[in-house]
Amino acid sequence: MKSLLPMLPIALEPSIIAVDTGFRKRNINLSSNWFLIHVFIIVVGIVTVLLNYDLIPDQIPIHYNSSWNVDGYAAKSYSSVFMPTIMQVFLILVFIFENWSIRRVKQQVQPTDPNRSIRQDVTFRRTWSGFMITASFLIVILLSVVQLNMISLLNINFAIPIVLIIIAFIILYALALSFWAGQGGSRLEQSADHSNFRPVHDDDKWLLGMIYCNRKDSNLIVEKRFGVGWGLNFGHPVCWLIFLGIIVLLVVV
Repeated sequence: MKSLLPMLPIALEPSIIAVDTGFRKRNINLSSNWFLIHVFIIVVGIVTVLLNYDLIPDQIPIHYNSSWNVDGYAAKSYSSVFMPTIMQVFLILVFIFENWSIRRVKQQVQPTDPNRSIRQDVTFRRTWSGFMITASFLIVILLSVVQLNMISLLNINFAIPIVLIIIAFIILYALALSFWAGQGGSRLEQSADHSNFRPVHDDDKWLLGMIYCNRKDSNLIVEKRFGVGWGLNFGHPVCWLIFLGIIVLLVVV
């Protein structure tokens, strides 16, 4: 027998959106002018290689084994000698894009305590902007060290410690920021508000719970659901143009 009980409406959890209209005017990220220091180092490296090109051996080391002994060589050419420079330029462009995107990442304002969440978000973004500028600078130095070693202007016994220290520092720096700030700056300040309100329901826009795909969302970059940092909106056409550009650049290189 069919139930005679009336169908009662299901009460949905309240969902609201909060937006800070002046968010883009805030001092969110560090200026990309800091990357001019990186460019200066690259230019110095290019000039150094050109001035010493005739002194470079005909065979240059390009690979080392676990004992740091050379087990791979390449014939001297401008393409092989300047490969670290090409990598430097590519990585700087990536980090400049990342720093630029920090200001344009989709807002995550908690409606129950907007002032606190905005402070968290701004601090979080500025902190990671500083990390990107610092990390990219160290990577440029690392590749310069590799290049100087390739052309026999820097001894391998001096280059190895520099490379290892830079790699270790970048990893520890990233881990420290992640534990200190949390995702979106969630660990910077604690809120005593335990309201039932939550941001807009968008579970259906997250494929596998991790990949954001929303064609109706004009934001290209959004905050990750898991981990620390930001990701792309795969529903945005520019996202696919970026991937196509990276593939073309890698093929050309």
